[in-house]
Amino acid sequence: MRQNTPVFLALASLASAQTFSACDPTKGDKCPPNPAFGNCGKPTVFDLSTVPHGADVWKKDKGFLDFWAPEKGILGDKSPLSIGDDGAILTITNKDQAPLIKTNKYLFYGRVEVETKAAPGVGIVTSIVLESDDRDEIDWEWIGGEQTNVQTNFFSKGANEFVNGITHAVSFNAMEGLHKYAIDWTPERIVFSVDGAEIRRATPKDFNKWPQTPVQVKLGTWVGGKTDLPQGTIDWAGGLADFAQAPFVAAYKSISITDYCGGKDKAGSYSYSDASGSQDSIVISDAGADVGFGGDDDGEDTSSAKPTKTKSDEKTTAKPTASSTSSADDSASSGDASESGSGGDAEPTGGADAGADQGDDGSAASVAGMSSTLAAAAALGWLLFA
Repeated sequence: MRQNTPVFLALASLASAQTFSACDPTKGDKCPPNPAFGNCGKPTVFDLSTVPHGADVWKKDKGFLDFWAPEKGILGDKSPLSIGDDGAILTITNKDQAPLIKTNKYLFYGRVEVETKAAPGVGIVTSIVLESDDRDEIDWEWIGGEQTNVQTNFFSKGANEFVNGITHAVSFNAMEGLHKYAIDWTPERIVFSVDGAEIRRATPKDFNKWPQTPVQVKLGTWVGGKTDLPQGTIDWAGGLADFAQAPFVAAYKSISITDYCGGKDKAGSYSYSDASGSQDSIVISDAGADVGFGGDDDGEDTSSAKPTKTKSDEKTTAKPTASSTSSADDSASSGDASESGSGGDAEPTGGADAGADQGDDGSAASVAGMSSTLAAAAALGWLLFA
């Protein structure tokens, strides 16, 4: 992995993050338990391409709705979701759309791999977000005008100071084919990988704020390049989106989720016992024995168990299907991805939840902050759908 040292051309003043949660235990909210994925240490795979195809059929598909919760803009047909051969197709045709789906269940540390194709287009952002009720977060993001770049970021308790964000160059066009992007997250590491090749590893000793509470997975697209957002956000997104080029389409074909269950071999749900937001405050219902966390020292999944594979309303036991467009060459070359950022060369993370605080029409609220297009340390508030 080649690393490019970031060049600091300016420093922007830090702005408080404007993340949102429907129920935040760190603010004294009494929140319902988070249902656990469970199946501890074993992958649960949902192949979105097996949901009945079409624009509206998913609304009546029990398998889809048991696993996923579409945000209200999609339910109101203002932010289109359809199903096709490439899985869930999220489409943007105007500046106020921010289509998003999120899992109904949570994982308490674990591994998440999503096979996706990012949406092209200047000003368009595609995201994979792991977010907790108290706003711990781990992200993958793609800027539609940067076809051979992907960004990684993480932070804790909504305090997105944008010092953890890194931009990685990859050897393929992320908007032209499906590729697999993974996050392996434990108390000791966060490992990001592309098509099986590690491109980034972070440890708590390097960062003073660490995501450590149960998360949902959120998949979505949003418009960072629109006139009612701050200029810094527009610059980061590559400029104003040109809707004469619409529709802007992202595809999410499949997802594999391994819940490490807080180091237990069994879990029913996760609850917050206090307002600290620490992993020690999480109470695991129906907890089993201590087994530690999945993966080895290199962040590889060492589980020999076959995954539970969900095909819409059907559940079987099978090995996950390989990407139809990823190749061994992709895997090898993505390991040579160059990276830049860190220490402040970070972006205003809009995330899959940039449609946060929306009305029923799916319109996104404003994001506050400042940024530089070149390399400035920036901090922009961003919005997360509750």
